[in-house]
Order: sequence, then C-alpha cells, then structure tokens
Amino acid sequence: MVTGTLTTTSTRTSGIPAGTRVERALHYRSPDEDAPPRMIIQRGTVLAPRTPYGDPLLWVQWDGEWRPFAAPPETVRPVQDDDLAAERARHQHAVGDVVTAVRFGVRQCGIVLEAATHHGAWRLRVYWPRTAQEAWHRPDELAPAA
Repeated sequence: MVTGTLTTTSTRTSGIPAGTRVERALHYRSPDEDAPPRMIIQRGTVLAPRTPYGDPLLWVQWDGEWRPFAAPPETVRPVQDDDLAAERARHQHAVGDVVTAVRFGVRQCGIVLEAATHHGAWRLRVYWPRTAQEAWHRPDELAPAA
C-alpha cells in the first residue's frame, strides 16, 4: 500500500530531459564466464524524466537491453564528452558506440557494451542485435557505423 501526499508531475521530474545520454556504474556478471562480478559503465538514453506510471524515476533505454528500465536519478549522470574522447583515444571506440563488423559472412551493426582486459589484452564486448549475441573483439576488428 502506498501512502503519502500526491505531488504534481512538474515537481516529480528528475531535471534530466528526454534524449539525454546518461551513464551509471554497476556490477556485471557475465552469464557465460566463470569469473567474479566486475564494475562496468553502462550507458543509455533517457526516454522520459519519469516512468509511464508517474514514478519520479528516469525511464532509460540502456544500450544492449531490449526494454527500457526505471532508474533513480541519483544513480545516473549525463555522459561527459571528455570521457568519451578518452575512451576512444584508448580503445578506438567508447561504450555506447555503434560499430560494424563482418560476422558469419554478413556485415552487422552492434553496440559497444564494455572495454576491458579479456584474456590478457584489451577487448570490447559488443552486443549484436541481429544474432542476439555478445562477443569480445579486438578494437581493430570493428569500424564505426556510418
């Protein structure tokens, strides 16, 4: 049961407008790796400054997720251009970038979910919607999507 006073939607928004790219830190455990959880940055786009149910939560479409999720405004921050530039300088691509590669004989578009050391070398974890798979790639195996 919910109790309390009703507030108007104008006082229940987060102040982060729709269309803003945001990021959050979270612990991620890969379902197909026998490794402890690791801290990653997840990026997404704010669809609305509150959920469709009127909750004072951001409605965010996180990169690589099939459906939007609610997120408390205090758990996210707008993506900083300097952070993106630093990631691209180090790994050629940043988390959230759309990339292309030839996979299974077909050029596909995917989205970079993570940059991390994987099997002793820097790799990018990319989600490929066409095959609904995630895979690790060397940065030089990927090209920016046009």
